[in-house]
Amino acid sequence: MKSLMTTDNLHDELLVVLQNNFVSSEYKLPNADELIPHNQNAQYHGYAFTINHKRIIYRKAKVTPDRPGAFLALWKRPADCSNSKPIPFTNEFDYLLVAVSSDGLTSSNNQVANSQSGLFIFPVELLVKKGIVTGTNRKGKTAFRVFPPWSESRALSGSGVFSNAAKSTQRWQCDYFLQQDQYGLVDLIKLNKILANAV
Repeated sequence: MKSLMTTDNLHDELLVVLQNNFVSSEYKLPNADELIPHNQNAQYHGYAFTINHKRIIYRKAKVTPDRPGAFLALWKRPADCSNSKPIPFTNEFDYLLVAVSSDGLTSSNNQVANSQSGLFIFPVELLVKKGIVTGTNRKGKTAFRVFPPWSESRALSGSGVFSNAAKSTQRWQCDYFLQQDQYGLVDLIKLNKILANAV
């Protein structure tokens, strides 16, 4: 029987990500009880929290078997109706933090690929501009796909094609991507630039 990850496990996993990458840059991390679960996006480890007055939404993207990149949901329900249709977020947060890994991917000869992992940190203004978050004359999306640098190799072994549109998306997304090393650490200079909107 497949075990489900508990809320405590998700808390711990997210706190490790934050401790590994934000403490050394002297960001004040939220306590475990300040991580607000987004239960509607629980399968993507959805949370909201604040770091140094920056409102952050967190998701863990999922590798899909037949298409390049990884998929995540980013939606909510209107506050006045819990049974209504999901709607995209507006700019009610400052950054979207997305964890992604290559776990489960295979190469073109069906060998398990070397495990890689990283974080995307997207400013909300960028997500509005790209039509992912609702803004003026922008409807927004309830889900989208991220393409870390290793995504192209996924198309070699899957039935999905790494299209020109996906490559174009990958190019702008990778400006906001931080590769994690074997210890789960990222480039702190780039992290600080992104959080200062300097990229």
